[in-house]
Amino acid sequence: TDQHIPKTAIQKMVMGFHLDVFGHVNNTRYLEFYEEARWLIYQDPLNNLLASGFGIVVVNIDINYRRALELFDKILITAKLDKISSRSFVIKQSITSLSGDKIYSDAAFTIVLLEGNSQKAAVIAEHPACQAFIHAAEQLVTRESST
Repeated sequence: TDQHIPKTAIQKMVMGFHLDVFGHVNNTRYLEFYEEARWLIYQDPLNNLLASGFGIVVVNIDINYRRALELFDKILITAKLDKISSRSFVIKQSITSLSGDKIYSDAAFTIVLLEGNSQKAAVIAEHPACQAFIHAAEQLVTRESST
């Protein structure tokens, strides 16, 4: 049976096309896994934000590679809102085994929301669409911790 997958996570299996010539997952693939998880987990809030004329840009990545991912590893990729400042927020992510006993990687992504016309970092508190995105992201974490 499948275990319960949290609302702030996706499940994935490492496939052959994820591997490099050395037979392990290259570091750039970890970034793709993390980005895929963010887009899937925050799909509805992101769609609303983009429809409001804002863009989303990763401006900093702090990543730790803890152990190699191998062919057919079944993994859980999490993405949880962690910190919010006036113009940016941090989403903490991890890649673990489904059982949680192996940590393959963890990372923190600092993200800014860009105003569509000016392409400048939006002040989150000044824009209802940005506030709605942050609120929806917070709600995912809140729902997760209450279940």
